[in-house]
Amino acid sequence: MCFLCELNRQIELKTGSYNYSSTAMRSIAANELIAEDLATFTRSQLNRDGFIDIYLHTPGGSAAVGGGEFGSQTISSLPISVADQQFFQNIVLFLDQRLDVDFRFSVSQATSDIQLYYDSEIELGGDTLGLATTNTQAGRDWWELFINAPSFGDDLNYLRYSLIHELGHALGLEHPFDNSDGDVVDGMTDPWTSAYPEDTVMAYRSPLAGSWPNAYSVNDLEALVSIWGAEMQRFGDGNDQITGENYSEAFNGRLGNDRIRGMSGNDKIRGGSGNDWMNGNKGSDWMNGNLGNDTVFGGRGDDTLRGGKGDDWLDGSQGNDRIFGDLGADVIKISTGHDRVVDFSTEEGDRLLLAHGNSVGVKQEGNDLIVQTSLGSLNLEGLDASSFDLGLHLSFG
Repeated sequence: MCFLCELNRQIELKTGSYNYSSTAMRSIAANELIAEDLATFTRSQLNRDGFIDIYLHTPGGSAAVGGGEFGSQTISSLPISVADQQFFQNIVLFLDQRLDVDFRFSVSQATSDIQLYYDSEIELGGDTLGLATTNTQAGRDWWELFINAPSFGDDLNYLRYSLIHELGHALGLEHPFDNSDGDVVDGMTDPWTSAYPEDTVMAYRSPLAGSWPNAYSVNDLEALVSIWGAEMQRFGDGNDQITGENYSEAFNGRLGNDRIRGMSGNDKIRGGSGNDWMNGNKGSDWMNGNLGNDTVFGGRGDDTLRGGKGDDWLDGSQGNDRIFGDLGADVIKISTGHDRVVDFSTEEGDRLLLAHGNSVGVKQEGNDLIVQTSLGSLNLEGLDASSFDLGLHLSFG
């Protein structure tokens, strides 16, 4: 259950029953895992100094806490083991490398934005395993995360699941069964028939596979990227081979002849210097070959492709794509969908490529030249038919 009190939410992780057979693994829309009020609360802390500062109350013992809506109090906390500290730090490092937000660990409880405590008991009635509370006192906002450590016994995976669950709330994630903001996964508001932990670490159900996940799912990561943006991952000077994950990411190959393949998600891919090969794969991607003679595939989705400088080869693939050849003599392959080329230039040597066996015709519509084929159409923006010759500017292959 959740305690909801306008912005000052207290979010509680509880135990309960489950039914393995009622649902299967699913893809969850990012908005169905985002609590915008929680994200806004944490953004206000980030705006203060550009960092999300995290304090771990590692020694245990008596600790004075804000307590959220329950009021200031002193709790009997337990030590956080070195292994659990390292686990939590690794999770935060993983997020820091993928989200466009900077974290740092602090030894100061008084100036931190997120505080973590292992509590000896959370006395709210029932089986409360974890609690995330927001606090606003004396002009300062911060989160307190409480883990009811004794309740987990020897199940270390379950305890660590609760750690990333409560951290998820502090970063703006909500339960999949929470409809307080008008959306809910599959219309299910019952925690025990909603999503599995394998779908999202914000779930309450027991795991389908029997072991509690100790990492954020791709659904969680897509939601977190939607909140915080994707960190630009910059690679080295060599010829890099990069394959993304099934959530939105940002890559810069920098120097060298790189091969960069996105997966699912709306990726941002920049080739950098060198003759790069890029494929956005699924999702609506933004790609720029930048310098060099690059090969750029949009993949599935409505993509934006830029060649950059050099003689580039661009293929929007599936979807309705927007294509910029930019500088150089570029080859633009006609693909399925209704694509638009913004800067087709016969003077620079740009030309079109169409697979064998497809019919083709051209017509002028206003300022644009429409190339209509049996495969798909291409809108050449700002191009007059008088400057385009099918035999010269289009080839089959």
